[in-house]
Amino acid sequence: MRTTLFFALIFILFSSNAQTAKFAPVVVSVMDYDKQPIVYDKIIFEGRRKKRIVTGITDIHGMFTTKLPVGDIYDIRIDAIGDQLEYNSLEIPAIPDNAEYGVMELFVMYEMPEMFTLSNLHFETGKSTIKSSSYASLDQLADFLIRKKRQKVLIAGHTDNVGDSAANNMLSLNRAEAVKKYLINKGVPPELIKAKGFGATQPIDDNSSEAGRAMNRRTEIHIVK
Repeated sequence: MRTTLFFALIFILFSSNAQTAKFAPVVVSVMDYDKQPIVYDKIIFEGRRKKRIVTGITDIHGMFTTKLPVGDIYDIRIDAIGDQLEYNSLEIPAIPDNAEYGVMELFVMYEMPEMFTLSNLHFETGKSTIKSSSYASLDQLADFLIRKKRQKVLIAGHTDNVGDSAANNMLSLNRAEAVKKYLINKGVPPELIKAKGFGATQPIDDNSSEAGRAMNRRTEIHIVK
């Protein structure tokens, strides 16, 4: 994913009395490439060395303030639809005991993809029954939609071309409807979700191989603007 990361100058303020600086205050601003704020976005910082995780959610201005423990490199990820987008990394070096970090500004700029394939979503063979291994990914999607409040999505079901086309159309619709029902049961407002089945009409790979057919059996989430 294309990334643009800007940092304001880090001021290190030396105090007269010795003290241990354990955290660096960071003001995070999240926006698209037109510099419009992205609201209710969850940003995740995970330390490479100590595996500490810090999260923040943007307000109506696309901003939040957090504190990151010093002495680590943090991988930055954006919580998205059923997955996390890798963004960039940020190093917060350790500093002397008689110093402390001033406020640092972090600008995160990106565009949310308009379509996601739920790669961790699985159904029983030939059925619309969702396997329990899919729950974590769907729970993350539900959390995203609840947090975003007004974001509408289309759930698009797709199959390979094996079997009767009418049966494939029905199976793809039933699977999309099963995902919709799951999300509503998790608290997502029904008016935010539409479900549609496309059967085998929109393949993304060659149906002549098992690997290609597996790629075509998919469920997509489309952002509705």
